[in-house]
Amino acid sequence: MKVVVKVLISILFVALSFTCFFFQPPSIVRTTTTSDTIAGSEHTVSESIETNGFSKMLDIVGLGALVLSIWIWRKELGITKVGPLSGEPSVTQQEPGAPIIPSSQGEAVSIDAEPTYADMEKHELKLRKDYVTNLFERYHSLNVSMVAHELRIMREAAKYLLFVLQKEGKLRADGFPKSTIYTKADSVENRTIDLVTRDIERTHRLLQERRFVRISHRYEVDALLKCEEIEFIVEVKIIKGDVKQPTLERWITQITSIAAEFSSVRIACILAIVILGLTRSEEEEQKNRLTSYSYETDQIPVRTVVYTETDISEQAT
Repeated sequence: MKVVVKVLISILFVALSFTCFFFQPPSIVRTTTTSDTIAGSEHTVSESIETNGFSKMLDIVGLGALVLSIWIWRKELGITKVGPLSGEPSVTQQEPGAPIIPSSQGEAVSIDAEPTYADMEKHELKLRKDYVTNLFERYHSLNVSMVAHELRIMREAAKYLLFVLQKEGKLRADGFPKSTIYTKADSVENRTIDLVTRDIERTHRLLQERRFVRISHRYEVDALLKCEEIEFIVEVKIIKGDVKQPTLERWITQITSIAAEFSSVRIACILAIVILGLTRSEEEEQKNRLTSYSYETDQIPVRTVVYTETDISEQAT
């Protein structure tokens, strides 16, 4: 939760608590008067009873709001429990300078080979590379600014780190030099586009390949392949199980709508469908069924190619 949001919520809870404590409804008082005459003099006895059930409820609400205003800052204050509220235990680094508490008897074991500064840099680089690789579990693509923010490092250091991963073949860079993004080289999308590109290069001379681009600031496509006489729009669809013809036709309509933006060049569309999570026999059955569908487009050639998990795995090797 951002600090500004926490501050606003705290102010809201404090204001609610103040309102409950200081702006309560007036008390309802009932007075009972009895008169006794003793030795010629009259005595009056009055008893006041205050009905304050609603006021007590406001007191409880005000107290609860005050506790919550403190509870949302529990991590910053190191609080793990406030009244009935409890959360995850605070985990922080131990204070430096604590004395050594021996766990067993005997002499301490010494290490002969002292680590060098180069060893430390190599180890830190590995940790950073592993961290960046794990980021792809949350993001489809990364750029220099995102990595610099995640690792709290300078942009040049983040750029170098991504370059190292690219040279190792773990990442792929697209959009250089203006808007470079990095994706996992072995992702299903990239391996599928590799298969499509290889098939196109058998009949066309590929001039330029751009992946994960935006068309007219409206559409996002997986790849745009520019050849000498024609350009190909490639869209990858990953399915796990069955897909019906209406869904296939909707995908065709979407990709042809994108192709309509290219009115000045010759354009063609390739819909690459990847089948995952099936057995070999089920893969072939699904593949034959998808390739047997027939559909019509408005003067824009569309080709549907179907790849199985086996095809993708072979491409990775």
